[in-house]
Parts: sequence; structure tokens; C-alpha cells
Amino acid sequence: EGVVITDHQGRIEYVNQSMVSNTGYSREQLIGKDPKILSSGKTPRSTFKALWARLNEGKSWTGELYNKRADGSEFVELQTITPLKNNEGTVTHFVGVRQDITEQKAIQERLQFLAYNDNLTHLPNRTSTMERLRRYVDEALITNAYGAVLLINIDRFKVINDARGFQFGNEIIASLGMRLRKLKSEKVKLSHLGADTFCFIIKP
Repeated sequence: EGVVITDHQGRIEYVNQSMVSNTGYSREQLIGKDPKILSSGKTPRSTFKALWARLNEGKSWTGELYNKRADGSEFVELQTITPLKNNEGTVTHFVGVRQDITEQKAIQERLQFLAYNDNLTHLPNRTSTMERLRRYVDEALITNAYGAVLLINIDRFKVINDARGFQFGNEIIASLGMRLRKLKSEKVKLSHLGADTFCFIIKP
């Protein structure tokens, strides 16, 4: 874990070796600088507002910051910042403990994607489609405006798989998915339910 200590104005006074190794900056490059030197510009402003709201109350803050290394590569940190006070209760320093969670975030995002999207076509999968249908049905019961569901599959697809193999069959499904994407619109949603079955949900 990287550790950085700043004075009450936010100037860096100390960094540990982990901080140096992960950011690519030397101690000399970091000491005396504002931690903004690491900012990628992609952390939402609301995050900083919440951060300073907590610190100004004299409380610790924990959250995610999107930062950038000396070589320009970006990374995500889980950071806990704690204000340190003197005997009079005045904040004199801030201590930040930082953990690079870039890899964990990428894995989480991939798992989230696979939970609701088909890996072959990258279209919404059966789970995502059923949730969308439930929402549309609930809306239809209220508005009394109904759409349609259209299922499309490939004739004699098993014959293709048997004759040319599953890899060739997957290429056909992926190609068909790309062609069907051209029919998508705000009111026409496309998904891949599995095997050779695609689904269009047409809103009213």
C-alpha cells in the first residue's frame, strides 16, 4: 500500500517506497507537490466534494480516485485519507493510504459485463432480456401501450455445426449479430438469447 503524508495545505511531505514504485515518480518529484500531480482528470467532481466535506468535518474519507503515473498510464486507487490533529484540535496533516485496485476493477467490470451480455456477440444475453421484458410489461400494464417480441434463428443451424464445426458456427452467429445490429434503434432492442436465437423487443 502506498502512503502519502501532506501538510494541512495539501503539500506532500512524505511518501513511502510503494508510492514511488507504483506512480513512477521519484521522492524528489513528489515532495512539496500537490497530490493533484497524480490526477488523471477522470475522477468525478462529486467525489472530491464528498472527500473534502468529510475532511473538513475532521473525519476520514474512503473512496476511489482515478489517477495517472509518470509515464501517462492510468490506474484506479482505493484511498483512505485521515486528518491528523494537534493537541488543540487543529488539523496539521493528512495521511493517505492508497491501494492500486486497477486489476480488481477490470475483473469486476468484466464479470458485470458477462452477467448481462453474451460473450460471442457482445449483445445483451437472456438474463438481461428477461429483466428488460419484465420492465416493459410493467410499463405496458400502466400505459396500456404494447409492443412486440420477435425471435429469429438460423434454419438448419445444427447441420452447419455438424458439417463445419462449432468454430465456423460461432463465426456465423457473430456475423449475423453484426448485421442485425443495424436494425437497432431507440425503440428496437436486440439481444442474443443463446445458440442461434436472437430477440428483437419492439417498444410501442
